[in-house]
Amino acid sequence: MLRLATVRKVAPKLQLANAKPAPDLGTLHAVITHRYEVATSYGHELKALLGAELAKLRERSQRGEIKPLEIPSVSRLRRWLATEPTALPAPERARLSAMLAASSPLAKVYAMREELSGLWSRSTESSEQLLVRLQDWCRRAEGSGIEALARFSFQLKRYA
Repeated sequence: MLRLATVRKVAPKLQLANAKPAPDLGTLHAVITHRYEVATSYGHELKALLGAELAKLRERSQRGEIKPLEIPSVSRLRRWLATEPTALPAPERARLSAMLAASSPLAKVYAMREELSGLWSRSTESSEQLLVRLQDWCRRAEGSGIEALARFSFQLKRYA
């Protein structure tokens, strides 16, 4: 109103294109640029899967198939999965590793999240190497048998 400040730079807006058969360099740059949006979207897409897996773990623990686990809420599990393992307190880290050992879908989702976040932290690799990693990640996500990962991979390939 008073024209005392001027906008010099505006954050880029995420653009979605039609689905592509495989990610390209534009997709890679969009994923790196919008990495926080990608991480948030990953968490939202997998929320239902996390709830279902926690329910299964509770059932298995009550039936005695696995040793009793203290099962957290979905929001706490999402927070654990989004946090670097070294930043978690030791008791929470132990609970998370016990849950990952008891549930292969949770372990797969956790490992895939770590690999995806590794894409934008690898500054020493060339764009071509990162693109190969992204294409491989999408291919493995679609072939994992976890529907939420396949949906997220499809959504990721739309980034432009």
